[in-house]
Amino acid sequence: MRHFLPIIVLVTLFSISCEKKNTVLEEGIHFYLLSDHETLDPLWEIEKNAIIPEEDPIISYVDILSYNLKSHTFKISDSARERLQGEESDIHGRPFVLVAHKQFIYTGYFWASYSSAICPWLTIDPIHAQYSGELRIALGYPWLMDDMSIPDSRNDERLLNILRQDRKLID
Repeated sequence: MRHFLPIIVLVTLFSISCEKKNTVLEEGIHFYLLSDHETLDPLWEIEKNAIIPEEDPIISYVDILSYNLKSHTFKISDSARERLQGEESDIHGRPFVLVAHKQFIYTGYFWASYSSAICPWLTIDPIHAQYSGELRIALGYPWLMDDMSIPDSRNDERLLNILRQDRKLID
């Protein structure tokens, strides 16, 4: 019996360390950074079925003050701006998912404006957001180029209905 105790302890520790993060998606609209994801070649498109969001949103619904559907811009709270300042930027971006009522609406990258790399997917410039308090969702970085084909879900009805209901939508 003494010999089985170390084996039981090791098996228990191994099974605990292999558990996936258990993200509980919240109601409302939230931006989550991704702890893991897969991209579809040759684009930077993030496979929605293979993403694992961080446990807590980087921007919660209480941080979203308004959304302008023409400019595709979220106005965010000062506390959300501060959280973005604490995040490290990578020249190849930090992937995120926008979630509305527990459903993945679209994915993209926090893509810093100092990056010389092109991103053919949805982007948010975190530096601009830190200074302006606005998350502008852009099609591609530095802009939508002729050969880029990016599905545009920025004005998804599920998103707009929530914002309209809470009077956060700017037409």
